[in-house]
Amino acid sequence: MKLHGFTLFLILASCSAKPKPIAESKCLFSYNSLVENVDTSKLQIVRNTDSAAIELSDKTSKLGEKGLFRFDLSGNLRLYAFLINANNDTDFIIEYDSHGNHKRSVTRDVVEWQYFNRKDSSLNLDFLLCAIDYAYGQILIKTKKFRQQVGLSQSAFLKLIGGRVNISYSELDSSRKVFITGVRQDKCSKVKQAFIDSITLPKHL
Repeated sequence: MKLHGFTLFLILASCSAKPKPIAESKCLFSYNSLVENVDTSKLQIVRNTDSAAIELSDKTSKLGEKGLFRFDLSGNLRLYAFLINANNDTDFIIEYDSHGNHKRSVTRDVVEWQYFNRKDSSLNLDFLLCAIDYAYGQILIKTKKFRQQVGLSQSAFLKLIGGRVNISYSELDSSRKVFITGVRQDKCSKVKQAFIDSITLPKHL
């Protein structure tokens, strides 16, 4: 399946609980509101493309990752996608219609997980959450042997927030699963919900 030239691709195994029905949420996010108090020198802005009146994106990371925003002639956000490589592969997309109805292409909350081996028999685990449509808080990372509250901070990508934990290999059980839980609040309806998501780490770590 393709979306305006982007091949949908799942980057890492992740699962989440099925969300409960919530109040209808309708609102539009403008270009001006999204770039307010932002250093636009770190962004790429193209006007009047084939797909949008304004196309805004992060400058590409070393791994080819970036967020892509597309706005209509009224300056309202119509699409956000997080591209995971230089081939513009993605599976995390938020689409808005002209009335402010929106939907995510996936039910999970974590946009991307990354992990890095350390020399002390542990790993650093990073996660990203999308702060366009939701506000997040009370974040907890856990396994059967590990629990840590995590503060959120702005990432290198516009409107993506995240954090990092250090986990010893001995704190992973045979399932190799790490869970993230917390509370998210819809920025339009103001309804709050608990959420849970997870990653299964490879056994070769």
